[in-house]
Amino acid sequence: MANDKYYGYSPKKETRKPSTGVTDVGTRLDRVNPYEFRKGMDVELTSLGVSRLAESTPEEREKATESVLKNLEEHQAYYSALIQFERGMDQASPINETSFKKYLEAYNGSEGRGDGMVEVDKEIKNDNATGEYYLTDIVSIINKKGFKIKTCIVSNEEVKGANTKKELSELEETFRKMKSEDLLEMGITVSDPNRVDVRGEVSAGTDCIIDVNVILDGVVKLGDNVSIGPNTILKDVEIGNNTSIEAFSHLVSSKVGKDCIIGPYARLREGSQIDDSAKVGNFVETKKTTLGKGSKANHFAYLGDAEIGSGSNIGAGTITCNYDGKDKHQTKIGDDSFVGTNSSLVAPVTVGSNAYVAAGSVITKDVPDNALGVGRSKQTNVEDWSKNKD
Repeated sequence: MANDKYYGYSPKKETRKPSTGVTDVGTRLDRVNPYEFRKGMDVELTSLGVSRLAESTPEEREKATESVLKNLEEHQAYYSALIQFERGMDQASPINETSFKKYLEAYNGSEGRGDGMVEVDKEIKNDNATGEYYLTDIVSIINKKGFKIKTCIVSNEEVKGANTKKELSELEETFRKMKSEDLLEMGITVSDPNRVDVRGEVSAGTDCIIDVNVILDGVVKLGDNVSIGPNTILKDVEIGNNTSIEAFSHLVSSKVGKDCIIGPYARLREGSQIDDSAKVGNFVETKKTTLGKGSKANHFAYLGDAEIGSGSNIGAGTITCNYDGKDKHQTKIGDDSFVGTNSSLVAPVTVGSNAYVAAGSVITKDVPDNALGVGRSKQTNVEDWSKNKD
């Protein structure tokens, strides 16, 4: 269609209709700024009920084109001021209240209306039952000043206000529904759209599944075939292909690789990086920690400020003692190593590759490669002790 080359809709060569009057659409398009045209098309297609150019029909685009051209011809100075404002005047000038007033002044001055729009905010009054200032009063104010007002039809949900906690809750429900629909449009399987809360930006590959009572906050990136279990919180995380986040897990500012299993009841704090095929099990907490490829911390552990190689196993009850009361220190564990249950690794300390730490040990010195570290008192048995204790 005539507008395609301006909107970036199609790389195909433009085809124009034969002129039916003094000038046709194609000829008129050649006289306008493409940026102005794109801005106008956003508005016109929305008024037609089309949210994206790709969803519009040729007839809708032709109708929108005619309307935009008419507006450009009638309000050329307005569009010029709009472009200047949205470009921030220049690279060093931020878009703020001052630059916005410059934009309004440019618009009003070019239309010969003086400082009308700049003064609108001063004309809004709060002489009503609630004593509040209503932005909707602007419509009647600018109408009295002689400005042309265009209307568009939107759903009631788009323009509802909130004066009570109940009404605010209703708006939140509407917003939550809209965000859930976005997930479905991405191709994500959502177990119950009414029980997922999107508070940021979500991107996803194919065949992802999100169970109930999940919160997605900040920037969340999901690979292909990612499964998010119920009652899970994800904030500013990236999750690789074929990874499963089990129920009641909490991940913040972390990166998880491919083919991993996280949870249930796992907590990944800021700076955690879980490499491919690794596992973080129930009641394991990580912070500023790298867990290498294929390594496992299956249950009941705290791994803070740690660097763990590939193929290592961290036993239940293991703690990296990273804080001495003043400073944080790092623990390093090599590849293919084994840390027995209920061990305390007092940082700074290094456990080498293919090394072992005996269960129940308190390790305060480095353990070399291929060595066994034992840091516990020798067991002593007292015979017949129970008989004599009374």
